[in-house]
Amino acid sequence: MKKIYFITFIWFALIINCAPRDNALRKIADNGTINPDGALISTATIEIDASEKYVWDIITNIPDWPNWNPEITKSLANGITFKGDNFAWRWGKKINSSVHYFDPPEKLAWFSKSMAYRSIIVWKLESLGKNKTRVTLSESRDGFFMNFLSSKKHKQLLVNWLNDLKNRSEVVRF
Repeated sequence: MKKIYFITFIWFALIINCAPRDNALRKIADNGTINPDGALISTATIEIDASEKYVWDIITNIPDWPNWNPEITKSLANGITFKGDNFAWRWGKKINSSVHYFDPPEKLAWFSKSMAYRSIIVWKLESLGKNKTRVTLSESRDGFFMNFLSSKKHKQLLVNWLNDLKNRSEVVRF
């Protein structure tokens, strides 16, 4: 029995060591960028018929995420108001995140940690006029299990998130 525990421990230790250390990823997120050497890297862009500030407010209102993104089933936070904010959310699995770059209403980056992977998510907003915004969403993921997720599927997750954001942002506002 001890041998099984030892082998399990060694296997788990090897998996954990396949990804960069959390501190290294946090430093990358501090610069407002994704990990250029991530196991999975995807970027998606969309144009939204709403002001940059309005879109920013939707992105940073974490408690409201499950109301407009059906893939996010739970979120625990008051919203993002500054660098250092922590929040938890559920996108299939529980994810703990911390904001590392905060430049309203143009750029936001956070480091996330789950049982299966570590990631950096970066939102970049660019005003294209009074009520038009280009949003670019980038994510790098690191961890042993990321070798089993296709880059096409990963990118589709980001595209879906942006489409949900567009739908939420372009509803009639009073």
